[in-house]
Order: sequence, then C-alpha cells, then structure tokens
Amino acid sequence: MENFFSDNEHLKFHLSHSLMSKIVKLKEKNYTEFKQYDYAPFDFEDAVDSYEKVLEIIG
Repeated sequence: MENFFSDNEHLKFHLSHSLMSKIVKLKEKNYTEFKQYDYAPFDFEDAVDSYEKVLEIIG
C-alpha cells in the first residue's frame, strides 16, 4: 500500500457522498471567504478538489 487514501475506496466514498455538499458548504462558510483569501475555495468542486489533494499528500 503506497498511499492509504488513494488505495482505500471507502475513504474516497465519503467525499462523494450526497451529504458532503451541505457539510462542505457549512464548513467553508458558504464560500464567502474566497474574496478575502486567495486560497479559499469558491465552490463545492474546488473545496473537494483541495481536500483530495491534501489527503493524497498526507496519504
């Protein structure tokens, strides 16, 4: 197992779950911080992409 996140489909499932859009919207404060911070996500897809990249790195 080279990367625990990439090799584990059960973990990837959680990021694609239907409730994740509501959870991420709450966590990211309705995507309002992207105007203030250049690294803040501007929508759901951007946030999940960032989460996946971090999880792959720490794998």
